[in-house]
Amino acid sequence: MRRRARVDKHSVCANCGAAFTASAYDIERGRKFCSLKCAQLTRRKALDLLNRHSRYRARIRGADVPKCAPGAPPIPFWDLVDKSGDCWLWLGRKNRDGYGQYYFNGRHMAHRWAWSEGGRELPDDAVLMHSCDVPACVNPAHLRVGTAAENVADMVAKQRHARGEQVGGALLTTADVKAIRARYRKGAHGEDSARAIALSFGVSTDAVRKIGQKKHWRHVQ
Repeated sequence: MRRRARVDKHSVCANCGAAFTASAYDIERGRKFCSLKCAQLTRRKALDLLNRHSRYRARIRGADVPKCAPGAPPIPFWDLVDKSGDCWLWLGRKNRDGYGQYYFNGRHMAHRWAWSEGGRELPDDAVLMHSCDVPACVNPAHLRVGTAAENVADMVAKQRHARGEQVGGALLTTADVKAIRARYRKGAHGEDSARAIALSFGVSTDAVRKIGQKKHWRHVQ
């Protein structure tokens, strides 16, 4: 049986507008797209900016879509603040460090917004430091402008930085350090060696010596 020769036709993709070639049979049966991807894109539901789930799915696909619906009035800033105590606590959303986040034409740190709203100057590279050490506090009286270096120095002076087993990847605990020091002191009399202690705890001999001499883990007594 003799096969019929294929006849190709040219068409334009209904999604991307690119020219493509397909068999006359496919064109006559209604093929409108150059690829399966273009066909799938047209089957997606139209983006509904008023629907929270629709905006979320659009952001996952890489679209620049705001989290809030357009025209939605933001909650007034001070309606999200509890002023009943000395610290004015932020009641809205917070980040993982406990600092408030206020959404108004984008995301802002709540304590920086509270500072600037009163007409106070705040350079972009400046740091707002809490005298009360309460991240959720937005009381301007508890804030002062400083530098990143001053903020780190204040954190260290108040011992609010991660130390010891709080540091990610730490191999030892506070109990391990106390045991190492006890054995290290005995080792000075020949009963134990730094190498043997290091093998027991899975650390280096140098680390054992520095822990025993209180050069490392100095906060552990």
